Amino acid sequence: MKKYILTVISLIFSISTYAQQPIPSEFFGLEYDKSYSLQEIISHIGENGIYSKTVDTIMYNRQLSGHIFENVTYNGREYPCMCIFTFTSDILHIKSNAFGGATFSFTNENIPEKQSLDSIYNELSSDLSSKYTMIDIPDPITNTIGKVSEISEGDNGIVKLRYQKVASNGIVTLEYMSLIMSFANIVNTILPTIQDTFFGLKIGSHQTISTIKSAVGYKGTFLNEEKESYSNRLTFKDIMFAGKTWDFGTFSLTENGELYNLSVNISLTDYKSDDQKEADKTYESFKTRLAEKYGEAKEGIDDEGKFVGYIGNNGIGLSLSKQRSKSKGGDYRLYVTLNYYSFEIYQRLFNQSNDEL
Repeated sequence: MKKYILTVISLIFSISTYAQQPIPSEFFGLEYDKSYSLQEIISHIGENGIYSKTVDTIMYNRQLSGHIFENVTYNGREYPCMCIFTFTSDILHIKSNAFGGATFSFTNENIPEKQSLDSIYNELSSDLSSKYTMIDIPDPITNTIGKVSEISEGDNGIVKLRYQKVASNGIVTLEYMSLIMSFANIVNTILPTIQDTFFGLKIGSHQTISTIKSAVGYKGTFLNEEKESYSNRLTFKDIMFAGKTWDFGTFSLTENGELYNLSVNISLTDYKSDDQKEADKTYESFKTRLAEKYGEAKEGIDDEGKFVGYIGNNGIGLSLSKQRSKSKGGDYRLYVTLNYYSFEIYQRLFNQSNDEL
């Protein structure tokens, strides 16, 4: 799963091994991805800024909220406005109320005397470019110019500078954000909403063997239940899903009954030409259908076969693969698999297993 997350991030930002100055990972003692109450945030800012009690908490998107501070001093520079962002809910391994980043802003109404937005942008641009490797990110549609830092090994954050040139209401923003916050922004802007409910069962909801059997009904035959590390796996055979009858379908539940994964697959012999054609046909057919619904996805290839993957803005991941691997019986077979899963629950189980190492 981490492979798909890193693939999306690397497609948006360049990954570099160039030795640049490390990008800050804390502000006023607030560390990325650690949870803080509002009072703790105010305490950390201290005399470096004034908390704006007249401005309500800003809902930046469904995953991020912001707290406004005025007349802020940071790294020897004065900013008229700063917004501290925190997560409103768990995302990946990050807990709610975790610090995600800070945005400093200048508008036509609050720029210092004898300065302009152009001069402020140019000054900040020169300063950032002397410290980091910056990439231009112009947006002619919104009349915005800007730069974003490359990600180097060891960085857990990025820096972004933007200047929207609007005569009456221009704005310059300087953003420092964690990679997780960057990912959350990507999720809410360019990623599709992946289907999360199947057979009337929503991924993330609490289920039992009985409720799953009842939901599948005549569309599949219950085969067995297997206990796995931190979860239970229910397998059905000849399951009807997405207009096709698959050889097997599995539902994975956490120990407390959270449904976090649904997977269906067909199993074919590795050496028969008809089976190879069937595997290709099924894979290509569903790849086309997914592209029509969620957009084109870059195809990956590994030693076992090929796959496409999607990340949803609702925390749902989706993958389609055609791979050659060894069956429980010991012989090699071709498998075409369609898989839906919850990021947050999968990450939680992954962390739980690592905690025992």
